[in-house]
Amino acid sequence: EIELTSPKSAALAEHRMGLQAMEDAAVDAEVAKAPASKAPSAPSSTKAPAAGPAPQTVAAVLLSSLGLVSDIYDFGIINLVRPNLEEEYGSLTSLEDGLLTGASLAGAMVGQIVMGAFADYFGRRLVFISTASLVGLSCFCSAVDQDAVFGVSIYTSLAIMRFLMGVGVGGEYP
Repeated sequence: EIELTSPKSAALAEHRMGLQAMEDAAVDAEVAKAPASKAPSAPSSTKAPAAGPAPQTVAAVLLSSLGLVSDIYDFGIINLVRPNLEEEYGSLTSLEDGLLTGASLAGAMVGQIVMGAFADYFGRRLVFISTASLVGLSCFCSAVDQDAVFGVSIYTSLAIMRFLMGVGVGGEYP
């Protein structure tokens, strides 16, 4: 008896045994269908499953990974631009600093709960398109935000936009 040394080799052996069993079943079915006077023909060549994942699977994994990378970027970019914001608009108060930093994470928690419930009711496809649009729109609004829009400081309006971005990101997760 052959000793298998790794889970990968065990899985390969199971796969080969499964292929052999399918081939044997195909031959048995052909023999059963053949008339008694006729000898069974040689089994037609069976192709082994294609090696590697399907192209659609690869595309889905790559697009999902790209989305995850952009979500992580959206969460972390505020730490890189904070010094530029303080240089341009003045120093942050501790409240503004906390709001600006935590708004996207708070939005993500709200988005997971609310958008998950919406997805159950309206359908996952519609909600996913809506959340992706919300992320894009809120990121765009953050990029073009101005000081004293609607009578609030740049830091407050950025915190609001980052909260909405977090709702969208959280809605993409469930």
